[in-house]
Amino acid sequence: MTPNPSTNMKKILLILSRTLTRLFLPCLLLTPFLATATVISEENFDYAVGNTYNLGGGTGWVGDWNNFAQTELSAIVAPSTALTYSNTGANTIGGGNALETQRVSTNNSNTPMIRQSTGVPTGETFYLRVLMRMESGTWNDDDFIVAFADDEEGTRSSSHSPGPNLGLRGALSGTEDFMARTSTSNYAVSDVSFSAGNTYMLVAKFEDSDADDQYDTASIWVNPAVGDAATPQAVSTVGDSFVSTISYAGFRLGGSLDDGDIFLFDALVLADSWNSALSVIPESNSSPALMGVGIVLLALSYRRYRKGTHS
Repeated sequence: MTPNPSTNMKKILLILSRTLTRLFLPCLLLTPFLATATVISEENFDYAVGNTYNLGGGTGWVGDWNNFAQTELSAIVAPSTALTYSNTGANTIGGGNALETQRVSTNNSNTPMIRQSTGVPTGETFYLRVLMRMESGTWNDDDFIVAFADDEEGTRSSSHSPGPNLGLRGALSGTEDFMARTSTSNYAVSDVSFSAGNTYMLVAKFEDSDADDQYDTASIWVNPAVGDAATPQAVSTVGDSFVSTISYAGFRLGGSLDDGDIFLFDALVLADSWNSALSVIPESNSSPALMGVGIVLLALSYRRYRKGTHS
């Protein structure tokens, strides 16, 4: 007897539907519980070109950026070459407009910009990420510029140190000036050399290693690959930061910078995981959900097919 094509098709669809359901339905049901990695605060500086008053975009922030009424130290600019970073398994990070900061000799402020974050709970490990580039000027020994996280806003003259810092500090080790630190005696120095005009993605991990509610361990990666989570370029566990709760993030300029030393920043992130800090795809474990949608569509197709064969 010649096999009935419609009967064979029904069997194939039924087997596929049952197999996919058994394999992927558990993943679909577990998806809400697996999606735990979180970006705490994120800022891409995609504002109109101009001053930094009343900038309130981004996610995970409380209120606007505070520039302490200093129009000469910061601005939103459209770089001729946008700050971007990409790697296999991650989104392209950055692009578009950026934050420009610079030292001005007539203004001795340390802090051009700061903003309140929704925050990191006391003592919990967090990551700080930022894109940066020295756009013009000359980098010298003892020059200093960082993104920072802190437990207080302070004033425009606050040093935000000790505390979690990530950026550049001149004369640390030849041209290897990228560092993360929790105090002035605790430098994790990357082996990546700095050169003005290049864009770098900096990632730091800050931990409380001895459970005394003070961040004391800093790890650093410069231009990391997605798979580098377990291999930072440097780790330091020397000094307590006297900071236990993260409530603010911002940027600090060193006093030894010269007029005309201009830096660009973009894609600032506070995160609770490596994947969040690197914008790894998929951040929300969407693959099981998409497979679940496929299962549903396959089942509906089978029902429509079976109904058609009996009509």
